[in-house]
Amino acid sequence: MAVDVDKLRSLYGKHNFKYSDEEKNEPKPPSITSKPSSAYMLINCDTHGFGDIMTMAWIAEGAKDSNVQIELYATGNKRNLLEILNHKVPDDKTNALLLDKIFPYDQEWIKKHHYSRIDSWLQHFGLEGIKPKRPTYTLSQQSINYAADICDSNTIVLCPESIRPHRQWPNCNWAELQHTLQKKGYKVLVVCYRGLYFQDSINNLSWNKLFAIFERCKLVVGNDSAPIHAAGITNTKAIALLGPTTNHVFQHLENVKSISISKEEMSCVGCWFRDEYTPDPCDCGCVALCSITPKQVCKNILEMLDNE
Repeated sequence: MAVDVDKLRSLYGKHNFKYSDEEKNEPKPPSITSKPSSAYMLINCDTHGFGDIMTMAWIAEGAKDSNVQIELYATGNKRNLLEILNHKVPDDKTNALLLDKIFPYDQEWIKKHHYSRIDSWLQHFGLEGIKPKRPTYTLSQQSINYAADICDSNTIVLCPESIRPHRQWPNCNWAELQHTLQKKGYKVLVVCYRGLYFQDSINNLSWNKLFAIFERCKLVVGNDSAPIHAAGITNTKAIALLGPTTNHVFQHLENVKSISISKEEMSCVGCWFRDEYTPDPCDCGCVALCSITPKQVCKNILEMLDNE
């Protein structure tokens, strides 16, 4: 049955998630035109999330085959992530290209170029001929041993949290999914940033340990968030639960299956990258994302594992 989205919005209003002044005032992207590739590029990824940094790492790895050197700049934990991905991160960001100024927020651009995010970045940087390639990574022996102690090939990892609340599937659904999978004989690990709502969750893991766990486990389930990108790099089967975003975020990850309801069921699904684009998600969270049921997710998990 189709959902009356306008009625829901009138009842619940807008989300109280606040954008920074920089995000609100971000200029529209320049016209996207092909331009010759430079043999060297320095790209500042510091203002973007971990998932975007991992996406750029795919581009940088593929660029090597075309004799183009791409260095990625970031600080703090983002720098740590790049170093795990075998990037030598420069200390100086002078003359670096800003990744945040080329992301296609412009509505007309989105209508015209509705394809994967990674394709849009390749086009903007004049790198259309480059084929993204899975980044390499290096794990510490300590992290490998840690993962071996808590995880095996029958383990399903659930990653229920998201930095952006409107991309997060309801906590009660995660709890139901966890119990259902345990009843079916799977070992289930719940991995969180904070772990505020989940008992026995593993919290605040380093990137090194997270990659080590994903390398050993059977499958990862998450929102549109960094863990799904990490599973893509470890080539672990994964399921992404989507509402305001679309599967083009993970289109370069062959091991990732995206689940969302259809546009016929709810016209606003994928609103961030479709005609109804708005930076203000619904107050109650994304209704389209909340409409995905634990039963539906479990069915997709079992089907994915049956095809091994």
